Amino acid sequence: MKILLKELVLIKAGIGRLLDKFGDLYESFYASMESVFENAVKMLNANPEFISAYRKRMISIVDSSTDGWGHKDSLSDILEKLDTTEQKNEPKK
Repeated sequence: MKILLKELVLIKAGIGRLLDKFGDLYESFYASMESVFENAVKMLNANPEFISAYRKRMISIVDSSTDGWGHKDSLSDILEKLDTTEQKNEPKK
C-alpha cells in the first residue's frame, strides 16, 4: 500500500502547494489529480482492510481542494465510491 500513500501525498501536494503558489491551473491538471484519486479509491475498495486507515486523509484532500473546474465536486463524487460498508470484512454465510 506504499503506492497508495504516494498517490495521496502527490494529490495533497498538487492541490495544496501548487495552488497556493501558482493559483488556478489548467483543467487537465485537475483531471490528472482526479484520476489519481480515483485510482486510490479503487485500490482501497480492492483492499478494504486499509479503508479505515486512509479514509480521513482522503476526506481531508477533498475538504482542502478548490472549487475551480468542478474539482471539489469531482473529488467528492469519487470519494462516494469508497466502499465503507463493513459487510466486505465479514465472512460470507
